[in-house]
Amino acid sequence: MKCEEVRACVLAALAPKRFRGELAKALRLEERVETLRWEIFRGHLLDPHQTRQERTFTSWLVYLDHDCAEPTLALRLDARAAQLYVIRSLLVHGHEPFEEEGVIRSRAVVKWQRELVGTIDLAVPPCSADLQDWIEHYLFLALIGTSRLPVTSLESPLPVFALGKLSYLPARSSRLHEAKELEFCLRSCQLEEAKHFAQRDDFGELVRVLFNNLAMSPWTGVVSDLTNLIMQTDPAKAGDLLSYMLRHLVRHLTAFDLQVFHNRGANFPDALALDLWLRALLKLLDEHPELAEQRWTRRAIRQAWLVRKQVEGLRVPDHPTSPGENLRVLPAPFERLPEEQVLQPDQRTRRLFDQEPAEALLSNAARTVLLRAMEDLERDDELLELGLAGYLDRPFGVFKRPGEVDRTPLFAYEAFSRSIAVGRLSFWQRQGFLDSDRHGKLLDRILHGLTVKGVSVLDLPGQERPGVVALEDALRASPDFVILRATRGTLALARDIFRPYLSPQLLGILDGTKWLPIRSPRQRIFADPSSFITVFDSRLEPLFELGLGQTAHEPVRYREQAGMEQLAEGLRLLHQMEVSLRTFS
Repeated sequence: MKCEEVRACVLAALAPKRFRGELAKALRLEERVETLRWEIFRGHLLDPHQTRQERTFTSWLVYLDHDCAEPTLALRLDARAAQLYVIRSLLVHGHEPFEEEGVIRSRAVVKWQRELVGTIDLAVPPCSADLQDWIEHYLFLALIGTSRLPVTSLESPLPVFALGKLSYLPARSSRLHEAKELEFCLRSCQLEEAKHFAQRDDFGELVRVLFNNLAMSPWTGVVSDLTNLIMQTDPAKAGDLLSYMLRHLVRHLTAFDLQVFHNRGANFPDALALDLWLRALLKLLDEHPELAEQRWTRRAIRQAWLVRKQVEGLRVPDHPTSPGENLRVLPAPFERLPEEQVLQPDQRTRRLFDQEPAEALLSNAARTVLLRAMEDLERDDELLELGLAGYLDRPFGVFKRPGEVDRTPLFAYEAFSRSIAVGRLSFWQRQGFLDSDRHGKLLDRILHGLTVKGVSVLDLPGQERPGVVALEDALRASPDFVILRATRGTLALARDIFRPYLSPQLLGILDGTKWLPIRSPRQRIFADPSSFITVFDSRLEPLFELGLGQTAHEPVRYREQAGMEQLAEGLRLLHQMEVSLRTFS
């Protein structure tokens, strides 16, 4: 692709109409040729002080204002290497080296940190329309962060987006783009514009997408404004959305509690959101008691009140943060916390909800709803919910080196822990909602009567990687977790990935049955060391297995496209079940 074609796509993607927010009109675009110190190590763009390598680029630089020294967004074209890089920059508290009396020392400074959002390989040139779409998607990711569950700085939103100052909307809008547009309206306090979204027929779906991709840190008014917007809709719709968010937030906190995870409670916006949504749903039920006829609403109240009570009194910092976020330079009223508060729970003086006991949230009507929710535990699916958690995994990224940026597809799963379910059942007995007789009967059902089919996390290969979500995270919460199923979105994504390697017959089976795609458990790897992905049916019988498309002992390579990395050599079908005999061949 010619440089002029690339330039045209870049300028189209950087058109002023693509940007939103109060900073959009002040943006300054510069185009220049520049030589920079430049080195990429395991997907990370190194600080200029950490390398002596240099590259020359044609650069398009987006500055927030005329006085800004560093572009917030940058596209840099290396014509010789046929690579187009998308970079973002943010101010952080860091260190820089300096020489003093012949000795290299370091000092604390506020500096710009550059992060590589993505790379477009022009050696295999896309068409101009695709190239513009890819550039726009990378610019979108640069502002909102590259992952739905931020673990690293790159996966987190830029402060200008989180604080409602600047957003980006690609020309080809998707459901995620629309949800993020709604989120930005709330972050930027454009509440009247947000009300237009609430009048749409698909408002419920938009809120679900927003919730599943919402970064709550730093803690701003976005959760409160979202709650108020939901409460202004039809009571039945509001109750449905609040109960949905509470149920899934509890599953997240079951997987990643505030004692072990979230920097041992330092980053606690999930607890604040749960408190807000629980209060809103209880208020709604007081005004519209008929909403309690929905079992999933009673489930949401039962699960959320339990977690709200369990986090009560937890030692937390003065405000939610994490080691990474605490390094970011944020405007007032956000303040940088002492490192001791972030890293050492015993150095924290604030206790979560210590003046707001969970019992005070319950009206007489709410207590009645909770008692009905106890009766719901006679159902197996409600007993299962007591120990249900949501986990994420990047199965195709396990071949990456430690610390390497991972942009491979993200799979989501539901898992069950019998021990957590038992503990929560005992909680309800201690709170007086279950007598000893009913507790004993339900306990016996959990231990001996509840059939749970899935893959034990103890059987997984144990490929946990620092800084990357993995199913092995469940081992830190409870070693008896069993992976039950993948979410609908994951099944759709997995089917698209597997499609080139499967026969129409196998694809037809996937359309007509429940199935579980997962990294091959140990027993499958023992049977065939080349097994990488195993797909199980609803009976937990293997349907087929996939291996790497390359030959053994070759380094695994990845191909990046539009913000997602795929295996460069693809996959290959190793074994499949004979459909007629239902036996594994």
